[in-house]
Amino acid sequence: MELCKRTQQLWHAYLIAEETEALSQVLEWIDPDCVVIGTGRHEYYTTRQQLIEALGKEIMERKVAHPEIVDEWYAQRELGSEVCLVYGGLHLSVVQTGEICADMDTRFSMVYQKFGEDWRVVHLHQSMPNLEQQDGEYYPKTITKQLREAQSLAEHMRRLAREDSLTGLLNHRAFFEEGARYVKQGGTFWCFVLDLDDFKQVNDNHGHLAGDEVLRRVATVLRSSVRGQDLVGRVGGDEFAILCSGPRGEDEIAAVARRILSMVAKETNFDFICPGLSIGIARVYDAEDLRDTFHRADKALYQVKQNDKNGFSIERVD
Repeated sequence: MELCKRTQQLWHAYLIAEETEALSQVLEWIDPDCVVIGTGRHEYYTTRQQLIEALGKEIMERKVAHPEIVDEWYAQRELGSEVCLVYGGLHLSVVQTGEICADMDTRFSMVYQKFGEDWRVVHLHQSMPNLEQQDGEYYPKTITKQLREAQSLAEHMRRLAREDSLTGLLNHRAFFEEGARYVKQGGTFWCFVLDLDDFKQVNDNHGHLAGDEVLRRVATVLRSSVRGQDLVGRVGGDEFAILCSGPRGEDEIAAVARRILSMVAKETNFDFICPGLSIGIARVYDAEDLRDTFHRADKALYQVKQNDKNGFSIERVD
């Protein structure tokens, strides 16, 4: 007896029939004392009659919700001359008012026993994989743990979107976006634009790995040179920016610039190179776009580049 084919017919009638009468033939294939264990908490039946009563209620729901079998597979294994196991899986979608309202995979095992010349189902077990269980897991994680992992991944992606991958500083976009919000809080702000002198020669003469190490060390210096609330970003290849806040005058700002120059010279003093650093500084005026301030600080930086480099210049406003 090809029981896989019979099992397929049984499942199609069991899942799709919208009238109890349509099940009459296939229900004869189920033994009166069949034990059925379904996916729902209440789906536990020890007789065919209990199953028929439950099916009557389920069929009423199919007037508005229509299950469709998207995919299916069946396999058969003989357990003896009069006992056979049929198992497999079904992928279902439930359509309601024109839209898919459920999509699920279900697995089953059915034990057939031979009675005279016919075979009847004496045991049916249907199950659905735990929705919390991920691929490769033997035990499902709790929803809380999955939520924490999802939040951690979201935070990681957020950092990737705003941080420079090499230095960990704010990237170009994040620096100006966060800087604009920072300035709107009100107060006194200064914008530093910093550029390594002749950095191309570092890469050309000593390789990009050496150049990357210089950039990382400069980033470490800049973070430690300012206060925690100040913003530091890498806005170009070897170009950095700082947004300092607080009621500071030019003398104090000049002291910050000197400290940065001294620390950079110390931290990037390799055996083979000690690149210099040029700094341009401009004050942020009320209601001014931060990019305009950056442009003025960049012009001050250009003046340093035209002279001796490895120094700083504060924009003078008459």
